[in-house]
Amino acid sequence: MIDGGALTVTLIHQNGAVNARLDAPQPLSWARMLAGKPAVEAARVAGLVADSCPAAHEAAARAAFGLPPREGEARRMALEALREHVFKFCVAWPRALGREPAPYDPEDDNLDTISRAAFGDGGAPDHIAGFERWMRDRATTAAQAMDHVWRRWDARWGRADLPLWRAGDPMDEIDWSEAEIDGSVAEIGVAARMADAHLMREIEARRGRGVAWRLAARLTDAARLIAALRGEAPLDA
Repeated sequence: MIDGGALTVTLIHQNGAVNARLDAPQPLSWARMLAGKPAVEAARVAGLVADSCPAAHEAAARAAFGLPPREGEARRMALEALREHVFKFCVAWPRALGREPAPYDPEDDNLDTISRAAFGDGGAPDHIAGFERWMRDRATTAAQAMDHVWRRWDARWGRADLPLWRAGDPMDEIDWSEAEIDGSVAEIGVAARMADAHLMREIEARRGRGVAWRLAARLTDAARLIAALRGEAPLDA
């Protein structure tokens, strides 16, 4: 039993709304929480305490402890990554542009519902002409946000010609704390993983590796995950 002190919950009633403030006097390190636990239990706790991507954290912990993957692990991680993308499309992107978010249910695993929320009834575009048509139609919050960035933002914003780290590249070359490869800053996120997709190459040729390219990477990855979860492509989260 680890004594982390008392957790204080304060309810604040203001302007007809109730908000909660949590105060923890003593933050606990992961090492203290996991010390002395069996490997299976430590991996489970690693997933429970993660504030995002719990399935991925548990899977990483199991791999670090030399444990085999849990049954259905790849599917859980794929759904988790897909939910994160859809949250960006429906909530984070609109809010960043000062717009109303779209309805979003993080527990809804219906792939048709998720696909419509992200791409509309026409499905995901996979080439530049379809992508531009999808943006013009503005059928979803993702399309509206992309259209705004595509038409109104300078293509040079956020542009960086960094080395890309792709799945399968040696991981021992990466300094994860600094996002560096061999001492140089590197692209290690979704855009790096999706950079070879046809649509991503077209966007890069048209506008460079700027904000639009990075946002489109999430859309491309979401389309890939939906196809994989439907059994139409390899399931690799």
